[in-house]
Amino acid sequence: MNRKKAILFGLAILIGVTCFLFWNKRNVESDYRGFRITTISVEKNKFVPISKKLVMQVTGQYLNKNEYHANVIIQAKTDSSLSIANWYLYEGPTVTPNQFGTPIINGASTHVLSKGTNIIKANTNYQVEQTKHNLVVVSNYTHGKYRLFYFTNR
Repeated sequence: MNRKKAILFGLAILIGVTCFLFWNKRNVESDYRGFRITTISVEKNKFVPISKKLVMQVTGQYLNKNEYHANVIIQAKTDSSLSIANWYLYEGPTVTPNQFGTPIINGASTHVLSKGTNIIKANTNYQVEQTKHNLVVVSNYTHGKYRLFYFTNR
């Protein structure tokens, strides 16, 4: 009798775990339905809308003393805060992208954008010297849809 109970208990656990896995798979599939990443290559000195309120232009990218520097102009429709957490230094497919520190906006070390034109200087360390270094900005413009703005030096 004990053995029968143990087998039934084991089957109940197995059925429960199987049901949980199917339920979890269904939830993951519904959460990521329509998930998309679009890569957009942006040439130097061209303006590109990165959100409904911000338009961005990279005016220069260069290396200096083990640091990568990006000079950027952002036109803001309203006063807002700049999230630099979505800025990355792309050094190639085998190198983990670096994130940037606190930017210098209009001459001050801040994250606050004022309405109108803002001049931003951002820098980070780079890992590989012989590769091309490009600024990449990630924009989550709607749930599950991302744009990677890949700024080139051309």
